[in-house]
Amino acid sequence: MKGSHSMYLNLLFSHINSVPRKVLGGRTPYDVFSFFYGEEIIHKMGIRRIDPDEVTLQPFLLKIE
Repeated sequence: MKGSHSMYLNLLFSHINSVPRKVLGGRTPYDVFSFFYGEEIIHKMGIRRIDPDEVTLQPFLLKIE
């Protein structure tokens, strides 16, 4: 695993927060946060929206063997 820890954490949080939640009415935590606080702040935190077809919550996301 090469790269900075924050890069991997940002990738992990981007995927986790791009999964729709029933409790949020089918919206993602990313969408809800960006609605209330704006896209600029979430991008400054290093988080990005992942398309639903590309979201993975498996260990290979971080290329862990």
